[in-house]
Amino acid sequence: MQALIVKALNEAAGAGGSAQSALLSRPRFIIIDGLDECDDPKSQMDILQALLKAVQQRSIPLFFLVASRPEYHIRDIFNRDQFNSLTNRIVLDDKYDPDADIERYLRSAFDDIKRRHPLSRHFPEAWPSDEEIM
Repeated sequence: MQALIVKALNEAAGAGGSAQSALLSRPRFIIIDGLDECDDPKSQMDILQALLKAVQQRSIPLFFLVASRPEYHIRDIFNRDQFNSLTNRIVLDDKYDPDADIERYLRSAFDDIKRRHPLSRHFPEAWPSDEEIM
């Protein structure tokens, strides 16, 4: 973590000139998916501690998205003051409706196609149908 992310990004940010502006103009977002899939809870805690240290030592904005089941020890570390002050949580519980989000995205994308496609005047009025989207 230190060598591959923190040190490398801090050096690029400190270089100035085009290297610095290129770095700052790009997204600095790292996704850690399936933290709960690590077999050893200690390894999970070590990863989270390394992420915390990376965030605290960086000189440029750096964001992590940690996706995991809410196992007790993972929730516990995020409830600690040092993590709680630096994190935002999105809970995907039974209220979360991914099908509605997917439908909304598809309808928006098809509307965009209908507006921009050079042959859109030849599309059927009800394209795509509700049955095709669902």
